[in-house]
Amino acid sequence: MDRRRFKRYYTLRPCWCEGEAVTMYIFISNMSKGGFFLRTSNPLPIGRHAILTFRPIPSSEVIARVEVVWHSRGPLMESRTTISGMGTRLVDLMKGDSYFDLVLQQYAKTG
Repeated sequence: MDRRRFKRYYTLRPCWCEGEAVTMYIFISNMSKGGFFLRTSNPLPIGRHAILTFRPIPSSEVIARVEVVWHSRGPLMESRTTISGMGTRLVDLMKGDSYFDLVLQQYAKTG
């Protein structure tokens, strides 16, 4: 049973992820109004906040503050066969909330 409050949409969208003393160019694997799953072999610690920046269309920019809430891999989970990454909770859309809503609406239309 899926307990998520928001429908997630699968994608493979590049983004910048900036945390404490680290900046990574990674991919968003899925997104929803509640958060993102970010593909990375080096997830940030649970509870850490980060800033995500991505461009839904070339002339736009979405900047979101997120909190890491779980990992699918890391030093303690090397034997798992799932995609390596981190699940995040959307804390704040700092810029581009209308573009973010537009992207989610487009994903909803295409299934």
